[in-house]
Parts: sequence; C-alpha cells; structure tokens
Amino acid sequence: MGWWLLAGVLWAVFANLVNAWLVRPALEEAGIIGLVCVVVGVALGYGAVPAQWKRRALVFTGFAILLGVGWTHLTAGSWVHRLALGALMSAGLAVTAWLAARLRWRLLISTALVLAVLNAWIPIAVWPMLTHFWVRGSGNVELAGGDFPAAPLQVVDEPGGRQALATLTQVHLTPALTRTWLANNHDTPEAFQAATYGLNHLYALGEIQHTSLGFRVVPASASLLTSLSPTAFQAGLFPVSVLQWTWWDGRPLATVQPAVTPGTAASWAAQSWRLPENWARAAASAWQAARDSWRTAVTAAGGTSSIPSLTVDGDVLLGVYEGQTVDVRVPAGSTVVGVGALTGVGRHEALLVGPDELTVVSLDTPGGRVIGSMRWTGTSLLGNDVFIAPLTAEGRDFIYVNTSPAQIWEVDASGRWSRLYTAPNGVFRFETAVRWAAETQPEIIVSDPTNAGDGSVRYLTSYTWRNGQLIRNWRVYWPDFVNVTAFRPDAGGPTYLAGSLYGSGEWLVLQRHFLPLLPISVVLLAGLYGVGWAYRLRQRWHVAPWAMPATAVMAMGITAVAGAVGWRALPFAPTRLAVEELPFPMESTARQPADVSLLETAIDNTAQASGYNYKLTSTVVSGPFHVTCWTYGEVNPPDELYLATQVGNANGMWYQWGPAAFQSLSGTWVSASPVSANPVTSVRSLADMLTAQHASLIRVGTAYVVDENCDVYEAQWSPPVAGSSPLGVGMSGGRAWICIGQTSHALKAVDVRTDIGVSGAGPMAADTYIAFTGLNSATARVQIPPGLLIALQRR
Repeated sequence: MGWWLLAGVLWAVFANLVNAWLVRPALEEAGIIGLVCVVVGVALGYGAVPAQWKRRALVFTGFAILLGVGWTHLTAGSWVHRLALGALMSAGLAVTAWLAARLRWRLLISTALVLAVLNAWIPIAVWPMLTHFWVRGSGNVELAGGDFPAAPLQVVDEPGGRQALATLTQVHLTPALTRTWLANNHDTPEAFQAATYGLNHLYALGEIQHTSLGFRVVPASASLLTSLSPTAFQAGLFPVSVLQWTWWDGRPLATVQPAVTPGTAASWAAQSWRLPENWARAAASAWQAARDSWRTAVTAAGGTSSIPSLTVDGDVLLGVYEGQTVDVRVPAGSTVVGVGALTGVGRHEALLVGPDELTVVSLDTPGGRVIGSMRWTGTSLLGNDVFIAPLTAEGRDFIYVNTSPAQIWEVDASGRWSRLYTAPNGVFRFETAVRWAAETQPEIIVSDPTNAGDGSVRYLTSYTWRNGQLIRNWRVYWPDFVNVTAFRPDAGGPTYLAGSLYGSGEWLVLQRHFLPLLPISVVLLAGLYGVGWAYRLRQRWHVAPWAMPATAVMAMGITAVAGAVGWRALPFAPTRLAVEELPFPMESTARQPADVSLLETAIDNTAQASGYNYKLTSTVVSGPFHVTCWTYGEVNPPDELYLATQVGNANGMWYQWGPAAFQSLSGTWVSASPVSANPVTSVRSLADMLTAQHASLIRVGTAYVVDENCDVYEAQWSPPVAGSSPLGVGMSGGRAWICIGQTSHALKAVDVRTDIGVSGAGPMAADTYIAFTGLNSATARVQIPPGLLIALQRR
C-alpha cells in the first residue's frame, strides 16, 4: 500500500471525525456564527492544499463525508438490506468522484471498505459519543410498531451486588407457536381475541449482558424475571396498554395488551372532562393485571413471587427495610421513587411521589415517620418523572423533578423544602447523575436543546454543580438519546451508561473516558493546516525560512479558534423560559374575574344546538413518555352521535341512534350499550364543582377556536376531599382553560389539566382538550357509517 493510499484512508476517517466532533456542533450550537466559523475553516483548509491537488482533495473529502453521512442513515432493516444499500451508495459516490476528479479506484474502494468496516464496528452515527465515551455495546431490538417509543431498558438489582440490564425483543412467530398459543387461549371469545392480538405484540425478556466481546442481548433467566419489578417497562405504555407476563416453553414472555378498548374510549368521550378519573380507574386495573400476571409467571418459573421491599397499599406505605417493619400512612395514589440520604449523610429516607405531592419518609424511625410533604404548586403538573441522585461530592442525595421546567430540590431534617435549581427552558430534562469514582463531583447527565435550535431536538449534555449553579462540561450531538440510566454489570466493576434512540429499537452501552480527544483533534487539524500553508508559501513565493513558521502558527491559531467554537459551544447559557402551551393560540389580556354562571349559560347554549362537531384529545404522561387517546365525530342531540377513536395502536368507531348503539373494533361492527348522546352536559359537573368550592372564572385572554373568536377563562380547584376517590386512587387539584364564543356565547373548548395517581404505580399527568365546533352547521350532521350499513344488511 502506497503512502498516498494510507494517507487518503486516514484523512477520510479523520474528516468524518471532524464532521461529527467540530462541524456539526458548531452548526447545531452556534447557528449562523457556527456556519461562519465552518466556512472560515473550510476556506483555510482549501487554501492550505497545493494548487495541483486542490480539485482532487476537495472531491475526495466530499466523497468521504457523504459516504459517512450515508452510513449514518442506514439504520433500518436487516443487515443484508443495509449492506446492499451501502454497497449501492458507495458505488454511486465512487463513480461520481471518479468522473469529477479522476480519483484512483484503489483509493475510492479502500476508503469505502474501511468506512463500512468501521461502521459495522462502531456505527458512524454514534461517533459523536466518542468524544467522552467508549461505545462498549450497541444493537437493535425488534419492536412492533408503536408498542414502545424506544428500546425498553430496565436496571435490575441482583444478588452479589451486580446489576442486570433487562430489555424486551419481539418474538418471531412460527406456525407451531401460533397454533399452541391460540389452542391454550380459546376458553372464551374475549380470551381468544386477546390472544390473537397478543401474538402480534409478543416479546421475550432478554438481558443485555456483559461478555468478553462487549454487550449483547441474551435470553433472560428465571432469576431475572423474579428480580424484575412487576411494572417494569410500563413507562411507554401506561395506562393505555399493559404488559401481561407468562412463562412459556422455558422462557419469560410478555404481551402488550390494550387496557382501554376503543369502545370504552368512545363511551368515555361522552363523559368529557371526567376522563382523568376514568384514566385513573383504568390505570389501577392495568397495574393490578400486570402485577397478577407477573406473579403467575414467576410461580410457573419455579420462583417465589413477592411484593417489593417497600410498596404503597391504598394509602399506607408497607414493607421491610433492613429488617425493620415499615407501616406509615401516606397520600393515596403514591408510589416509591427510591431510598436515599435525603436529609443528611448516612440517613435512610424513602421518597414517594403522588398526585401533585412529594413525600419523604424516614426509615430510621421504627415503623417509619413522615418527615415532610410538599404540595406541588407549579404551573405544570408534577407527573411521575422524579428520581433521587447525588448533586455534590458529600454523599447526600437530592431530588430531581422533570416537570416543565425541570427542577432540583432538597429537604432538611425538619421537613423544610428548598428549590436549588430551575431549568432555563421547558424541554430541559434530567436523565441521571453519576459519580464515576469515589469522592468525585457527580456528573449530572441531561437532555438539553441547543441555543440555536427550537428545542424539539435534545442532546446528551453533562453539568456539574458549582457555587449554586449547574456549569456545563460537554455535549455530544447525537439527538434524542433517551432511557438513559447508569448501571454496574459487574460487582465492584466500572459504571456504564445505557440508553436508547427515540423512535427506534437501537440501544447503546457507554463507558466514560477522560481522554482529551476533542483538543487533540483541533490541534491535529490546525497542524495540518499550518503545514499545508507553509508548504504552499514556500512552493509559490519562495519566502524566507523564518516566515514559514510564523505563517503556520497563524493558520493553526485561526483553525483552533474555529474548532473551539464547535468543541465547547458559545460561552452563554440558554435563556428560553418555559411557556404555558395551550392547544389554541391565546392573546393575553388583563385578568378579570367572572362568575361561574357564565360557564353554566355557555353549557346550556351548546347543549341546545341541533348538532355540533366534537373533538377530544387526552394525553397522559407517565414517566418520561406519554400516550394519547383521541376521539372526534358529530353529535346530534338528543340521541344520535358518531365518534371515531384511537387508543394507542387500536382504532375504533362508535355509532348511536336512540337505544341502538354499535361499535367497530378492527373493522367488525358489534352491538353495544348506548351512552349519553350530549357530551357537553358532562361539563356541568365542572361548573358544579367550581361553585361548590366558591371558585371564580378569570378572563385571561382571547383565542380563535376553529370558527369563532372566543374569550378564554381560567379556573382552578382544590383536590377532592379525602374518601371521595376509590381506595388507592389519588386526585390532585387542577386547572382548566375555558373558551366561550364571543358571538354564540356557547362553550367552544375546554382544556383540563390534573394529576391522577394509583397506589404502587404512581401519578400520571393528564391533559384533556375538548372542543365543540360547527354548532348547527351542515358539517355536524351525523351520517350512518357505510361499514355499519353493510354489516346490518348482512344480518
């Protein structure tokens, strides 16, 4: 191999590293300023190339970078499919490069092969991670469309001090498996229907295991199932779907089953703003089903099923901690986040999160003792995305709350809560906090948008706590890396980070390193520029020898400055503030109080319409992910309505006329029980509650809702009195934004936000938006669905 061939291949690899480590960060972080720096850097590099090589150098560099970028996008499909597309892409780019600059075929082919091998070893898409991590393992688990937002990962504590990393991967169906599965689930039509659905959403429990060759997915053992939490992997499903566990043919399997059918969702739609309560009941049922199926599977595997050491039963925290019984009353609907030294070094306290409430319980007191609770009063809902982690090197734990904006809290021994930090924007999210070695300052790993972006794309970023502020250390530009968690696969071994890419089944296991690879790459690039410029000056103008070093140093300095912008970002922090996001754009006005009777009159005006278009969208946030149920259609009071629904991946339709009601599930129409045919009337219970609590409406702005200008009113209410909710279900207070038409004086839209909670499963933030539009218009006329007509004719 000639020196030119080796140099060309090395430059191709280095050019892709520079693109991932310097060029992209400069563009993502600094916007137009970064673009200027990139242009300056490219101009310096182009000028450093001798004239006789310029065209070939430019074409070859473009060929190498385009080839690397192409490989980053070849992530879907089988390896055979990706390899075939990669070969076709490489051939097309090679022919183009040969036509443009007559580059040697040996160089083009060698470069393509080396980049393909490197991509197979460490995907070029994740090269941005290499600035601060070694990629110890990567892979892709198969997921049925829409079941999980990303590859599910769960850290499991096992005996001996090690931690296993569990995941799920879709099971490939065989005729024998299908026949046996259905034959064992045909006792009732409902069981057969659930089994048929579950076959297409069937997953095997696996472990991402540490081996001599790195990390790879292996089948899970019975002991891993026994150690697993009954509600593991529910964050991306709950409460729309639930995992049903089973021990099948010597291995643990799980099926994703809908907890709420489209028919149920359609009947809920008639209850409009009461939907959060229905979500809570569905969540309680789903959690109980998940726990029961897990216990059955563990028993079948020969293990012993048990509840976690600490769990909430109704409104009581029960369990055993370090041999001491715990039995203390806590808010209903709570779940245990974890145990840590929250009020001081060496102490043991459990943190619980409930509907809009955080509670700390001392485990050092016999039976347990509530140290203090904090009622959440932020503009956004508390939710269930809370964890305990260190903030400083002293050995004490703090509370990280991922709401909008994210916050860090501490609590002292007297039960006093203090907020230490509030994120500067609404999409900043804490992932984990890791102390890589004893007595060192923890690195706080977050997902954070750049200064130049719109916040829709977030990048893995590291901060440390210094002088009462989070100071940024670094950022890697691989977007939407989620499910980030720290784990220790070997007792006494190093700590790793694991995570997955949102919207795919791709996962990574990373090990932190502290090599200054970014500065080295900047110095190396600057050195190449300096040598190139010195050589050009000597070749073209025959300058004095003393001028060559000075020119080289100048070029190196300019290059280092341009590289530093991409390496470390600009020296200012993001300042975007969290803004209340409503489903309709609102223009704010001076706040003016109004009586609840205004809402009652608007409800009457809508209820008396001969017809209206109805839309309901309900989003439930459980942990870092959310699920959405939506319903839309037409309502013709007093007794006719048509609604289309979607819950998770399941679609359905509902038609009702008088006492006759029909629902369609997976295209099949069946009879159903009728529901209220005027959903707007259920909003009366909202008005009644506001009246009972002596609450007022506050006019806060105006908005255009589909077809009419509306006045927007805000209402707030307190939590329900104790005992008014089902046992184990907790409800917070809430807020609503109500749109009343300026011309029709009718109720046009309501946006209701509240926290709901299920004991043991935790709270969920529910946002329900209801719209009543097209009052008395032709578009609101109910039409009998054609599919239903055909089904009735065939009877």
